[in-house]
Amino acid sequence: MFALGTEGDNVAPWPSVFKIHQFADADVTFALTNGGHNQGVVSPPGTPHRRYRLATTLHAEPRPEPQAWFAAARPREGSWWPRGSTG
Repeated sequence: MFALGTEGDNVAPWPSVFKIHQFADADVTFALTNGGHNQGVVSPPGTPHRRYRLATTLHAEPRPEPQAWFAAARPREGSWWPRGSTG
């Protein structure tokens, strides 16, 4: 499963979206982008000042807490779009 949250989202704060880890009976790849509700999602390659974090939690692994995941997932420059299609 692929799930996406944005750091500045006031509609769906990313820690609440991150809870998909607790409910999914599958591997979960979670991407966290900078920006808000729209900017973080609509972030095609080449958009300046974009960054994201991405990590996969395998089905058999313990489900991480949001802040522990954030600390472990290194920031990457650019758009999440190319990685979203490959996991």
